[in-house]
Amino acid sequence: MNGIYTLKNMKNICMSMLGLFSMFSNAVAAEADVTAKVREAVKDHVLSIAVNNSTFVSGEQIPGIKELVVEFNLGNELGRKAVREGGSLEIKGAADKPLTIIKATYRAEGMTEYGLKDYVYTSKDLPHSEAKPWKLVCQLPYNAQYTMWIRVKADAAGKEIEFDSSNPLMRCTTPVQKVTTVAGEQAYEIKDWTAGEGAIYTIPAGVTVLAVKFREIGYDTQFAGSFSCNDADYNTLWKKATRTLYLCLRSNCFMGCPDRERGEWQGDAVLEMEECFYALDLSSHKLAKNFMLTQQIGQLAGQNLIAHGEYGVSNTMVTDEKSAMGS
Repeated sequence: MNGIYTLKNMKNICMSMLGLFSMFSNAVAAEADVTAKVREAVKDHVLSIAVNNSTFVSGEQIPGIKELVVEFNLGNELGRKAVREGGSLEIKGAADKPLTIIKATYRAEGMTEYGLKDYVYTSKDLPHSEAKPWKLVCQLPYNAQYTMWIRVKADAAGKEIEFDSSNPLMRCTTPVQKVTTVAGEQAYEIKDWTAGEGAIYTIPAGVTVLAVKFREIGYDTQFAGSFSCNDADYNTLWKKATRTLYLCLRSNCFMGCPDRERGEWQGDAVLEMEECFYALDLSSHKLAKNFMLTQQIGQLAGQNLIAHGEYGVSNTMVTDEKSAMGS
């Protein structure tokens, strides 16, 4: 029955695809929240800590070169330091200038973050509370990779707040994240990044939301290319295409998408690699090098190193005149 898939055939295809995805799981970007471990290392307002896998993620693999990024307060001054693996991080405070660790992340080198920002829209004016559970829906200025932040005041301990993206496909890789309150005023930022154009906070009764923000994160590169013409649709297409490209970059791979897969597939990677040469600065070329060294090329039927040029698409090597003529 050519062209007709039976239920058994479809099951076999799905299992094969899952197996292939496992082959490339080493390309999935990863990071770890190590705030608690870094705080434990602070003694008498001084931090001195070695930066390596055994310190932070023993038994867990984060691919590529890693770095420790620490945000902190030194007295009334806000600071941020990043140190590559193999080095050590030292921050010296004093009794009159206490050291407070805000957040520490151990991650693959090449990522950056843009600080806490206000949403462009919130469905409720803040501060806000209700006598029953309710949702606060927030809008980002564009589709982005981000973490969610909230400051609340709870009338009792044990209240559960939920954090989710407005993109339902994020559930494939990032389950709804939750925190449990203590009594009084407190602030939280979710540990795992998510993506989408909006954020949804589910708030229990007895909790007043004082403020919400998001922290955009992404690959450490700049939008260097430009395009403009007398057709507004093409100008909009360029902006949307470059935003989509950036959304699919992570520290060590070109992702198929930031939600249901978060893996590097050859067909997607080829397109994104070519777009980087036009749209982004030279730091994005490191991703192209990483992709070429993963040895995926030629391993997966139908996913080839394709060249896109003036005369269309080519995925075969031309060795003689007959081949060039299509004989």
